[in-house]
Amino acid sequence: MNVRFKNRLPWAVAFSYALDIQQPALELWHGQEANILKAQQALLYRAKCNKVERLVKEHGKIRMLVEMHDFHGWTAGALWEDIKFDAKHFNDIERIAIVGEIKWEHDMSIFCKPFTTAKISYFDHMAADKARTWLEAATRPTRSSRSHGGRFQKAVRG
Repeated sequence: MNVRFKNRLPWAVAFSYALDIQQPALELWHGQEANILKAQQALLYRAKCNKVERLVKEHGKIRMLVEMHDFHGWTAGALWEDIKFDAKHFNDIERIAIVGEIKWEHDMSIFCKPFTTAKISYFDHMAADKARTWLEAATRPTRSSRSHGGRFQKAVRG
């Protein structure tokens, strides 16, 4: 598929696609209708993590826009997945703009600081444009340390 569609795929498809992306979702689903939403969220989360992997590989440091819509906290498993993600990408993210709806999400932006070298800033959901401007306003790096200025919405599972 990578050869056929060249760079038009949103992420590189590898042999381990089923194991890395689909397997966690299938394990959550267990064929139960009540588990469909959690399985879909897990699939989306893994796909977005795969996209981050590709962007870091292609561009070095990246910038992220994290939109926290209807976020009510983590399950233990989701928190563990986010901690592993943060540890793996400790030095890969230059800036993180967190856009949220309620006060405690602002506090979470402070909580996240020890888990990354990125500059983190919180924006109310009514100021999402300011978050994008803040991400783009950073001094552009030299050619040897390119940055990806595009957006990535990190899926935060509840």
